[in-house]
Amino acid sequence: FDILTDQREKNLGKVIIGDIKNLKFLNISDNKIWNSHRIKLCIPEGSNDLLLTRCYLLEAWLDKFKSVDFKKGCFIGQEVTARMHYKGKTKKKFLPMLGSKNKFKSGEYLEINQTKIGIITSIEKFDNNFDIFLVKANLEPLFYNANQEEFIISKEKKIKLVQPKWMKPYILDIKKSFFK
Repeated sequence: FDILTDQREKNLGKVIIGDIKNLKFLNISDNKIWNSHRIKLCIPEGSNDLLLTRCYLLEAWLDKFKSVDFKKGCFIGQEVTARMHYKGKTKKKFLPMLGSKNKFKSGEYLEINQTKIGIITSIEKFDNNFDIFLVKANLEPLFYNANQEEFIISKEKKIKLVQPKWMKPYILDIKKSFFK
């Protein structure tokens, strides 16, 4: 088997490639722990998060994870992706959020004051009080109030933006772009 460092984010950990029968001696965490960790770091996972025909590479931060090269290559959607990159016009981004425990589900649209702010793609238990989930978020309505990071969806539903360390400078830039 091979053990490799995950190239997307240094805090994501290691990737082990091999036959599961040969890896029994390793203490491998279960999928729920892994999902919670990757969601907290805002790492989208394949068809769970990247909605087929409804997701652009830059919305999933794939340019920040060294998954998009603007100097070479040819791929489906390259023109749109390059235009979004060079114009700085990405209206949606995946964002990790904490929410009231057992109140949200994957595929659910989040609304604040009757305005859709995004759709939940992946969700896992975070702790005894919260679930953590990835939201494909509409940035403008979400950041309309630049200083707000906690939002009330309804009486029993609250969400809070989680910002991994790598994301903080980008979120500041996004917020500033709405208030030029």
